Amino acid sequence: RGFDAGIGRCLWFREGGGADRIAAVIAQFSPERQPALWSGTGFACAYAGGVDADRLRALPVAAGARAPDLRVGVQIAAWTRGNAGNPSPFTDLAAGTLLGRTAEAAHAEAEALRQEVCGAGQAGAEPGSERPMIDKWKDRLLRKD
Repeated sequence: RGFDAGIGRCLWFREGGGADRIAAVIAQFSPERQPALWSGTGFACAYAGGVDADRLRALPVAAGARAPDLRVGVQIAAWTRGNAGNPSPFTDLAAGTLLGRTAEAAHAEAEALRQEVCGAGQAGAEPGSERPMIDKWKDRLLRKD
């Protein structure tokens, strides 16, 4: 999953944030790899940015049934930036456009969920321990769609 998320992040840059181009590349991968690819793309679009809201709105359309995976990546980017204390207008734009809330609110929600799922320990402290948190994020995002 980590490798495929990295490919998804790379696709954001390689395809210049073009939703249809990203979707065409991801469609070439096996279905079981596509969730991580879309999540990585969501992370990159929110963490690095570089496009306007109209281009961001095209991403979940292109992702189709994988839109929740894309949104998980956006929320992880908001959580990461919040933990690092380095807010970005790109992250706020992506969170507002794709999650319907500020990056700060997305961070707070993600951190509360991390504590609920993982307790006081760090997510990812043990190999595979991030999976329950990501699955719960997806579950909650699906209910919001």
